[in-house]
Amino acid sequence: MVIFGNTNKNHMSDKFHQLYNSDSSLFQKEVKKKTTVPNGQRTKGTSNSFDLDKILKLGQQIFKEQEHTQKTLGLVMCIGVTMGLRIQDILNIKTDYIKPQLNSTDFRLVLKEGKCGKDFNKMIPSIVLDMLSDYMSLNKIYPKEKDIQLFTNPKTGKVYTTHWVNKRFRILQSQYKWLREEDKTFSSHSLRKSYAIYLYKYYGNDYMKVKEALNHSSVKVTEAYLHGSGEEKVNIHDIVVKNSFNELV
Repeated sequence: MVIFGNTNKNHMSDKFHQLYNSDSSLFQKEVKKKTTVPNGQRTKGTSNSFDLDKILKLGQQIFKEQEHTQKTLGLVMCIGVTMGLRIQDILNIKTDYIKPQLNSTDFRLVLKEGKCGKDFNKMIPSIVLDMLSDYMSLNKIYPKEKDIQLFTNPKTGKVYTTHWVNKRFRILQSQYKWLREEDKTFSSHSLRKSYAIYLYKYYGNDYMKVKEALNHSSVKVTEAYLHGSGEEKVNIHDIVVKNSFNELV
């Protein structure tokens, strides 16, 4: 069982709600340049899955550091391992994609997946909402603003790339022994695979549940990762968030 905090499991981030409902004029945000997202370069080789709890805790630890790039890396890790989104889609997240759910305190991440063009609509775990709130406040990004990229390097004005993430993941692998066990490869795709393995175990080794949650075109793709209806796809993830990702000790 993954431990994600110290509050009631029905709790959603008060911090993010306050940020979402605040006045944009308080941010006094500087105008950002329009940028195009560079094509990310992929790390060669097979990516492996890792213990979800360990990756999540490492992401939280990195996020607490003061350096902007470390906060970015930590947040990207936590989004990837708790939501199963592909790395390029994570790096392309915009303010428009974070939407409040009607008649609920939940927020959802809603977008079109770049690789398959399918709808992605999942509840954001409270732990990630808290991190998003801190990150957006730090970068003077107002949640209700339109078409603002979250993961832009303030020094270059460009969106971080997959290559940038993988380069730092290789550094992390050299620093942490558990990331090097069994000669595993730790890359950006390891986040999605770790999420897939967690769901697989959570649902009693049900390939179809994982296939739907990951928007795979075929169960064969899901099987490779691990060796309904649109509403069902949403609910599969929500059950895990409510019963595990938002659990507190």
